[in-house]
Amino acid sequence: MNKVIKSSSLLIFQRLMQRSLGIVSTIILARLLTPDDFGIVAIAMLVLWFSQTLSDASTEAFILQQKKVRKIDLNSAWTLDLILKSCAYMFMLALAPHVAQIKNLPELTAVISVTGLLIVLESLKNPIFMIYKRRQKYEAIIKLTIYAKVISLFISIPIALIYKSYWAVILAAIFAEIFLAISSYKISNYRPKLSIEKISAQWNFSKWLIPRSIIGYFRNHLDTLLVSNAYTNAELGAYNNLKYFASIPMLQFLAPLIEPLHTELGKVSDNKGEIRYQSDLTIRALSIIGSIIIGFLYVNSELIIRIVLGEQWTQYSTMFSLFSLLTIPFIFINQSFRILMIENRTNYIFIYEAISTILIALFLVTAINFSIENFIIVKVLVESILSVALYCYTYKTTFELHPALNVTAFFLFTGAAILLTKWASESFVFSQITIIELAANVFISALIFVVFFLIFYNTLISERERNLIKVLAKSMVRNS
Repeated sequence: MNKVIKSSSLLIFQRLMQRSLGIVSTIILARLLTPDDFGIVAIAMLVLWFSQTLSDASTEAFILQQKKVRKIDLNSAWTLDLILKSCAYMFMLALAPHVAQIKNLPELTAVISVTGLLIVLESLKNPIFMIYKRRQKYEAIIKLTIYAKVISLFISIPIALIYKSYWAVILAAIFAEIFLAISSYKISNYRPKLSIEKISAQWNFSKWLIPRSIIGYFRNHLDTLLVSNAYTNAELGAYNNLKYFASIPMLQFLAPLIEPLHTELGKVSDNKGEIRYQSDLTIRALSIIGSIIIGFLYVNSELIIRIVLGEQWTQYSTMFSLFSLLTIPFIFINQSFRILMIENRTNYIFIYEAISTILIALFLVTAINFSIENFIIVKVLVESILSVALYCYTYKTTFELHPALNVTAFFLFTGAAILLTKWASESFVFSQITIIELAANVFISALIFVVFFLIFYNTLISERERNLIKVLAKSMVRNS
């Protein structure tokens, strides 16, 4: 158990470091490069991700689930990975000129071809990494991945400073992958050899996972694919970057906050009344926190973009404010999925993902002739409606009650947070210095949160719920 806890802690640290370095890198590069540059990189990455999906035979998953791993298994896994990823690179080389012609950007041929090297370099890494993961020896892997991220950062910034080119992003990624490939052979004496002896067994394990991965690719990247075809490169670059930045509060703050709340839910899985009781408290608490995040990002979008990314991105600040509303489906989907998991109805999660993917695709396809802002509005509306519908269905079928109060409270808090934040920011002029103005708006949002919480804590919940909040708060402090 101690090994599991240590491994989990190391993986959390790795994700935190990688995300932090990624955020820093993107912020710096956004100030040095243009939205057009990021648009070209986004197109190349879409082709890369699709090629990776086609070549992902889940060899690592196959090795990790084996009772005993022999050298022949490891060599066969490495060989299969090398074959598939080499074929994927050939696919990218063949596809590159066609994508360049469709987008009327001749430079894309070279960009996609060079970006494809990432697939080959990934397959060349020492498969001993899989054994390390199997034995939960993550220290060396985590060190190398963090070093690679740092190398990427220190390569991309000088290139961007000197050449002001999208090549800064691509070359930095390639050098980082070269570092990982070489270093993987430095940490172990194991040397893989080409072998096809166990390829058939591994292919039987993996062959049905590739179609599922392809479906997942289109589900995750459908909106970006449509934007890449229907809008300018600058709009594509802005779409990708601003969606990423708007997701940071969800991934870095709300997700860690939700985890201990849902852990407490799991502890009462055998008591449906207690599940409903804690589920109600969780969604209401998230209503307050989520509404403050949405209100702050939505109202201060231009100010945030100007400070974080620079003046050249401010014309796209409306996109950022709209993306902040994706916090709504994030909260409702997380809450619904957790209830379904506790009730062992995971098949409903698959059904929802299949149906929602089809419906979102249909609505987004009809919206590609709209402006980019209206396209995002359609995306936010459809995802929000579907997520609320899922929550209502899940709640009704699980507890035989309608969650009208929870849903109403969520949108009332969100609407009030946006209106109050907007009123305060327009009524008080704090300074002409943007960083001071942003700090003042952070203070306003904090005050609104305090007011909301006091109303919630003193009038909307019982003493028992207050005690539970204290328990949850202690749990979150321990997990922070």
